[in-house]
Amino acid sequence: MPRREVPLDEDAGEFVGFAAGLRGLRVAAGSPTYRELAKRAHYSAAALSEAANGRRLPSLGVTLAYVRACGGDVAEWEARWRALAVAPPTTPEGDLPAPYVGLRAFQPEDADRFFGRERLVGTVVELVGERRFTGVFGPSGSGKSSVLRAGLVAGWRGPAVVFAPGGSPVRELAIHVGAWCGRPASSLAAEFAAWRENLHLRVRQALVGRAGDLLLVVDQFEELFALCRDPDERVAFVAALTTAAAAPDSRTRVVLGVRADFLGDCARYPDLVEALHGGQVLVGPMSPDELHRAVVHPAVAVGAKVQTALVTRLVAEAAGQPAALPLLSHALLETWKRRRGVALTVDGYEETGGMAHAIARSAEHAYQELPEADREVARWLFLRLVAVGEGDEDTKRRVARAELDALGDGVGPVLGALASARLVVVGDDTVDLAHEALLRAWPRLRGWLAEDRDGLRLQRRLTEAADIWAELDHDPAVLYRTTRLARTAAWVRRTGPALTDRERDFLERSRAAEARTRRASLRRRYGVTAAVVTALVAATAVTVPMVLERREAERAALSRQLAAQVGPNAVEAGRHALEAWRTYPTAEARSSLFNAAATRQGEQHRIRMGTLSSFSPMALRPDGELVARVDHDRIALVSTSTLDLVAELPLHDPSRTQYELAFSPDGRLLAAGDSEGRVTLWAVPGGEQVGVIETGAPVEGLVFSADGSTLVARDALWDVRTRAAAGRLIRPEGAHHVVAAHDRTVATVALDGVVELWDLPSRSRVAVLRTGSKGTSGVAFAPDGRSLAVADKNGSITLWDPATATRITTTAPYGGGANGVAFSADGTVLASPGYDGKVVLRDAANPSATTVVTVEESRTPGVPTYLVQLAFGSNGTAVVAGGRDIHVWNADLPLVRAPVQAMQFAPDGAGLSTLDEKGVLTIWGTEPALRPGTRLDLADAAWATGAFSADRTKLAVLRPGAPIDWWSLGGHPTRTTAQGWRAPAEQPRVTAFGPDLRSLVEVGPVASDVVRHSGADGLRTSGEVLASGDNITGAVVLPGGRHMALGQTRGQVMVRDVATTRAVATFRGHDGAVTAMAVTADGHLLATAGADGAVVLWDTATWRQVARMTGHSAGVSFAAFSPDGHLLATSAADGTTLLWDVAAHGEWARLTDPGGQAVRPAWHPDGTALATADARGAITLWQLDERRAVAEVCADLARSGAPGVEPC
Repeated sequence: MPRREVPLDEDAGEFVGFAAGLRGLRVAAGSPTYRELAKRAHYSAAALSEAANGRRLPSLGVTLAYVRACGGDVAEWEARWRALAVAPPTTPEGDLPAPYVGLRAFQPEDADRFFGRERLVGTVVELVGERRFTGVFGPSGSGKSSVLRAGLVAGWRGPAVVFAPGGSPVRELAIHVGAWCGRPASSLAAEFAAWRENLHLRVRQALVGRAGDLLLVVDQFEELFALCRDPDERVAFVAALTTAAAAPDSRTRVVLGVRADFLGDCARYPDLVEALHGGQVLVGPMSPDELHRAVVHPAVAVGAKVQTALVTRLVAEAAGQPAALPLLSHALLETWKRRRGVALTVDGYEETGGMAHAIARSAEHAYQELPEADREVARWLFLRLVAVGEGDEDTKRRVARAELDALGDGVGPVLGALASARLVVVGDDTVDLAHEALLRAWPRLRGWLAEDRDGLRLQRRLTEAADIWAELDHDPAVLYRTTRLARTAAWVRRTGPALTDRERDFLERSRAAEARTRRASLRRRYGVTAAVVTALVAATAVTVPMVLERREAERAALSRQLAAQVGPNAVEAGRHALEAWRTYPTAEARSSLFNAAATRQGEQHRIRMGTLSSFSPMALRPDGELVARVDHDRIALVSTSTLDLVAELPLHDPSRTQYELAFSPDGRLLAAGDSEGRVTLWAVPGGEQVGVIETGAPVEGLVFSADGSTLVARDALWDVRTRAAAGRLIRPEGAHHVVAAHDRTVATVALDGVVELWDLPSRSRVAVLRTGSKGTSGVAFAPDGRSLAVADKNGSITLWDPATATRITTTAPYGGGANGVAFSADGTVLASPGYDGKVVLRDAANPSATTVVTVEESRTPGVPTYLVQLAFGSNGTAVVAGGRDIHVWNADLPLVRAPVQAMQFAPDGAGLSTLDEKGVLTIWGTEPALRPGTRLDLADAAWATGAFSADRTKLAVLRPGAPIDWWSLGGHPTRTTAQGWRAPAEQPRVTAFGPDLRSLVEVGPVASDVVRHSGADGLRTSGEVLASGDNITGAVVLPGGRHMALGQTRGQVMVRDVATTRAVATFRGHDGAVTAMAVTADGHLLATAGADGAVVLWDTATWRQVARMTGHSAGVSFAAFSPDGHLLATSAADGTTLLWDVAAHGEWARLTDPGGQAVRPAWHPDGTALATADARGAITLWQLDERRAVAEVCADLARSGAPGVEPC
């Protein structure tokens, strides 16, 4: 008989009513036992029983599982839970002062509750006493401001001035120094801007007759670079500070508080570099003992206490994290509001959401409490309080209260509500975010910032321009014109932002001035005179077309300007390309569009996942087709082929930390383990939850056995089918986590870095690999299991023989470190993601041979992009997780590339075939992404070359000193070898197939013999020399097979009769050698190109020149007409491929490949795409249909999380 539930204690707390409601649901459901509920809810019976005991608020996940199991209303209970979670509990000790300051920095008056940084404060005080110029550097959230204000300034015995530079640093300096010395700020600002020594003199004057020095603390010094747009003012500000400190009779001690990622900006000012030399303090993470003091001592100071279990948990969560202090301080303040009597408890802490979620919950609660109409006001208010960086590195922006008040009457109440929630700080005349941690911790604000970063930059510039315009008494010279006006006006129309009256007036005046300028220009151009008026009809017939022509020209010019803009990344380049193409379809806009839409072999595709943290786990399905990553409250499943979101798996409880993800070997299951020991199993890609395993301990390491029957979590084994425990690894005491598996062996890493190998069937340890380092960061088995790679955080990789537990080799450390290691699917490549945003690729057979690939450039000088994980799929896909992004390589790796000798699309256009110089034929898939498929070694030689036939069914392969191999490409390739003739020992060149598809033209490298090889299947005839001479550079057979054109070194072209070898015509079109030739399919046009970069079209009926086209800046290497003959592609040595409009005799588009020299271009059968390859062997697919190109760029923008632009 089930045990009776303990009656609820009505005095137990505010959660009794909630628990009583849960119990009522259970009764209404027929009073099932908690064991029965556990089967329905996938939670333990103990967890469900505890949820209804009334002593604490259960987690949201447990609550909703309980409600579902009892058939209750999930939405109703989620609302009840959230209302209770954010409501501060009542406490009789409500008059105690709060010992924690939340998101704001500690001030000098808070010194009595500032603990944990005593050692650092002492270091700063000592350095400031020894030097007159000191810099305190540290990451955002490391507590720099608190150290300076509640530590240094609070203990300073002389006068002190503390300020932040904001957008007008010289003015801020004048205001604060003037307040101290009693001088008007206006006159001081003019002095400090004009004379660098005047700050020094003013300080000396004010201290006459007084002892000590002035302590001048410039906090948040990074605002000088992030907010101040006037470079002259920046220079003047730095000059004033450095001069005041460096003067021989100085009475000033300057201390800067600087975000560490702005160190590179400081380095651009020589005076600042010299002043800071030897005077820098780096603020790092607090030690466990310092964290203990920071948590406990403030509470003790006001007569409260912190539960020991909470102290232990907070110290563990914050240890080693330099940016954790604002999260910790806010969580403590929120926990203080939920204290029990005088004690801060674990229960109260968990109700806040913990360090990871307390800020987000507080901010979201404050936002949701606003009336619906005020939320949009809050959105634009928050966005104005952020200075948007060039990448993702944003800073808070101090805003004048007048700027916000100008947004309308609704700002005041909203600002008051946000200030009450301690999300913003309202000064006498400024408003500021409480802390930059809000930018990282609140998903809604991150989402707003990600929606339209370009637009927010436009708004900042508009605000600054409008302010300057007002300061200069509405000088019309400051108004926006042409491109800047067009871009800003388009953004305003698209987004409808909240603008101040000044900004609106500035835009309207700019529009009016631009309209007047255009009208005046038209009057001047078209001479609107009395004579025109009298001839109105005639003038109308002439003027209207001219006006239209003028407008067309203006649009074309604007399009070219937009196309010429180079974006800092692929996303920005795509946006510029779309704007240019939308404005006017110029050749420059078309080129920009095609370049943005191109698919490049080995390029990285970024998938932006806007709300995840930098360390969110990732897993790649073994086949490489699907990647999973935790994204805030869900697991996102993304196709690596299309980069589209396939499914979203809701997390059981988003407040828990998700440590691990793992796919089963067959890819049908995804396991997700969290910090509370729960492992959820999902069917993929459908997303059905198929089971839950409660491991009882945080999941640190999660792998499936090779047959998929067993799941290993840390040191425990679980039966995947029954979800039952299947034993533990037999090991000595010590923390381990499992990291890799192969066949029947799993590898674990201990805290001391030792790698241990375990036999799964026996659960016993079979080998110990003593790495000699505590920095082991990753382990990977080779696909064949014969070697094991162990990565160290210092960037070195060690290969071990797992069978003998012996070390094979160790590489030298890599400066960017190694955050794990992985083998490619074929075992030939070792890859390790670094802390510097780069991946190191190593030859597995010779690990010292490396290639370094940049995954993501750092957007902030001195601060690299941290890469978290790397994985390979069996299809060759490589996936890297870094920051908020997933990066996908949709092609093979650079280590296995070789220069391409020949390239051709399949007859149906569904694939691409390439022959590289090693004689390897690769069949590539081109939809939806460029990926290598079948690879065949056709030559078995150190070097080979070849050519494809015009009908795309045959391939000729030549090797030095060997006969020609003819390959039929239909179905499984078959070979026929010619007899009797062998290629020269030097590297020959195959230049063209004849129109009969059986004859082949080849040019030797030295003797320049032109040799024809004829025959059908079973070819036995030897080659026939048609021409010979040192001056022959190439040959092409014209349709019909009667004539052959030979290019020559002196710029001439000789046409010969193939049957008689007699010269038919000779003509010259180039200064220098003819280096490329092509003929249209109908034979009417011959194109020649030369080392002079010129391209010439010839009429084959008369052999007269039709057109001469220039545009290449280097010699042309290859030429090819499109199948319909309307376009001609010519590739040059600088990597540029030009597409020429054959009828118009002009440039149609310019395709630029960053890899250098492009090889022979290959046209898609329908002419809508082109393939090229660079000197490294990397292939690029060019989409030449404008509508498809627009669609692809729009899709790329959507996948990256960037806001759309017209015509998307």
